[in-house]
Amino acid sequence: MKIKILFFTGVFSLVFIASTFAGDKDVIEVPKAEEPTTAFSTFIKDSRPFANGRLRYEWADIDGFKDGYVLSLRNRFGIETGKLAGFSFLAEGEHTWILTDPDKYNPFPGVASDRSIIGDPENLQLNRLQLAYSGFDSNIVVGRQRIVIDDHRFLGDVGWRQNDQTFDAALIQNQSIKDLKLTYAYINRVNRIFGEMAPNSGLTRFESDSHIVHIEYAALPIGKIRGYGYLLDFGDETGLSRKFSTNTYGLELQGAKELADSKINFIYLATAAYQEGAGANPVNYSAGYYRLELGLKKESLNAGVGSEFLTSDGGKAAFQTPLATAHKFNGFADAFLVTPDSGLRDYYAWIGATCPLKIKHKLTLHYFTSDEGGDALGFETDYVAVKKLSDNFSVLLKLAFLNGSGVQGDISRASLQLDYAF
Repeated sequence: MKIKILFFTGVFSLVFIASTFAGDKDVIEVPKAEEPTTAFSTFIKDSRPFANGRLRYEWADIDGFKDGYVLSLRNRFGIETGKLAGFSFLAEGEHTWILTDPDKYNPFPGVASDRSIIGDPENLQLNRLQLAYSGFDSNIVVGRQRIVIDDHRFLGDVGWRQNDQTFDAALIQNQSIKDLKLTYAYINRVNRIFGEMAPNSGLTRFESDSHIVHIEYAALPIGKIRGYGYLLDFGDETGLSRKFSTNTYGLELQGAKELADSKINFIYLATAAYQEGAGANPVNYSAGYYRLELGLKKESLNAGVGSEFLTSDGGKAAFQTPLATAHKFNGFADAFLVTPDSGLRDYYAWIGATCPLKIKHKLTLHYFTSDEGGDALGFETDYVAVKKLSDNFSVLLKLAFLNGSGVQGDISRASLQLDYAF
């Protein structure tokens, strides 16, 4: 509790000082209102309907289960208005249609099935409904919305799956001071990827009383530095989410430096975070998170190595990232979307390039061990290729094979998809 009080005191002191001394102006000038006719015509002109979709075939083979496969079509339709006196509105509906036999795969973790899991159930729901305001170097969004911070490692929209992860939340971002970005969000509900038709409320949503604080300063000679606090408190009828109630505090440094006028950039990222059980969590524990990436990038070619540790507190619980786009990390096979109680160490290397046909390729290799005991969990090979067909269409191929070891079985996955947007 003392850590939380000190953290919030420091953050809001910084926000107060920043807002007091921002810029060289002694008085904040309120922008003059536009002429009503001009403002309304601009509002109408900038309002637009939109649509996007994805047709995907996905296959999965998990040790101990039959192969799973599904062809699904997801479409989103919505409208986004222009700004009127700084305010705008967005509404978006979403439908996922299963085109193959729904008995040939399991869309829900924790539900009895002899088929491999592919987390794309049939679904029909309101995906986003938000009111936004932009002005005075700030953006405010209230309602059902996507929230993505940094590279999705702690907070994201799980965009790989057909159904988004969205948040019933209030978010404010301020950039009154040059190169300094302050973000705060209060999350009342997490709308999970398993949708409104999930068999229990814990899969559909997490009821939440959570606070997100994030600070980024981008003008250091060595790159961007970030500080964050994710104070998550969940509760639901089944209790599925309570083990994810945690307080997490961390720092991150990210940057790039050109090597002696060679047009080759040395890229780097270092993160460290501390987490403790909080709120309704039945386990009292503390754990750490450490990530280091080093790489080289030149035009369309990049390569690098990295390591990521999600540590364990003596095997009773481990560092968790329940609101992350976890598919981006620890392998496309999705073996470690929830960190095992023994923790996880991921050592990885990647190479990416764009070939003459303008197909983007990326190959990533992983070696996994547990944090507690250092037991081998296996090697994984991931491959993804993306080809943009036009301004509106693109095609993607993704492959993953985890050669499991010890308690971890083999997992294979393959996906082929067509994305479109208008």
